[in-house]
Amino acid sequence: AEGLALRLVDGATGEVLRVVNASAPPNLAGTDGFNHVTVVGGGAAAYLNGRYTNSIVKLDLDAARGRGRELWRCGGLNGSFALVDEAGVRYEPRTAAYRALNHGAASLWAGAHNGEYFGEGEYFLMDNAYSHLDRASPAFVAEDSAVRVLRLDEAARVAYANWSYAIPKQVVYGDADRLPGGNVLSCNWPWVVGARGGGWDDYE
Repeated sequence: AEGLALRLVDGATGEVLRVVNASAPPNLAGTDGFNHVTVVGGGAAAYLNGRYTNSIVKLDLDAARGRGRELWRCGGLNGSFALVDEAGVRYEPRTAAYRALNHGAASLWAGAHNGEYFGEGEYFLMDNAYSHLDRASPAFVAEDSAVRVLRLDEAARVAYANWSYAIPKQVVYGDADRLPGGNVLSCNWPWVVGARGGGWDDYE
């Protein structure tokens, strides 16, 4: 496959089960800066984190077509979800207030790493707060980066900022995973932070 592609691989044998060309759909290209993918439904769909476009994209992985089809996009200039911040303020897509979010990032997060679906509508990510919409001069759009939890209502096309934990500014890298007890384990550069239960654990 040419361009951006997803390869579904058997974890036990290493066999490539399917290659899905993800470059074909409109607005879905390498310029998104995808840095994480979560495959769900036995390979039926995938959630991709677009670092450069400040968005989460859901992609149909229909094997019959062999091409990915963008089902929706949350966040960013082409987002179709309303965004609700932690204070309960709602921003409708394609409005001036929406486009102005995070100094023009058009999202509640910017330059995120590893936006990952954990089920029950929850997505965990490292919000670097470092926007790349102006690729010539990327810049921080907030005082801090943050570990962030989002809840997406796909049917209603609404995304809620459920929880966040501020950390020192991080230009690149980072991750956030939900632990079995409900806490969040986050790694970033150069710290590792355990959060959500309170407290800050700093390791080198």
